[in-house]
Amino acid sequence: ARRRQARLIWARECDPPLTPACRVRIAPSTSAVMESHDPGQIPGQPKPRRLMGFVYNTKAMLMWSIVFFVPPVLMLAWNRGRLSMPPEELMQTTTYRIRSKPGEEVVEERKAALQKVLFETNDAQTGFRQEWAIKRDEERKRRAEERAERIARGEIAWWQWWR
Repeated sequence: ARRRQARLIWARECDPPLTPACRVRIAPSTSAVMESHDPGQIPGQPKPRRLMGFVYNTKAMLMWSIVFFVPPVLMLAWNRGRLSMPPEELMQTTTYRIRSKPGEEVVEERKAALQKVLFETNDAQTGFRQEWAIKRDEERKRRAEERAERIARGEIAWWQWWR
């Protein structure tokens, strides 16, 4: 690094390369500078560190390595190196006990829901339609009757459908 700096200083001292001695001194220094850096590297800046073609001395590399490497390592440390739980241990947990044996209220609610779906019959007119659809159809029917009355009274013409 000191040689490179000395050559650059020497080249700056011979700024107008008019003499043959300066030309000889400048030529080796410029070729040494050109060979010392990678394409796209700014001369005078530190050379980027590379590993298998990747630059690893950047903030982005540090951030993404933390994002993708640290959480799995913490998870493995928390679980003591295990990735899954055997069924025997799973059945001994409180969560499994709670979910496997629901209370009587839950069972009754499920039975009532099944009874309603399977055995309660709906009106032939409503079928399986929702309440909002039934209300919508009733509103449309009421508006149509209103419109028919207004046409009969002569307030609007039959072709004025928007009123």
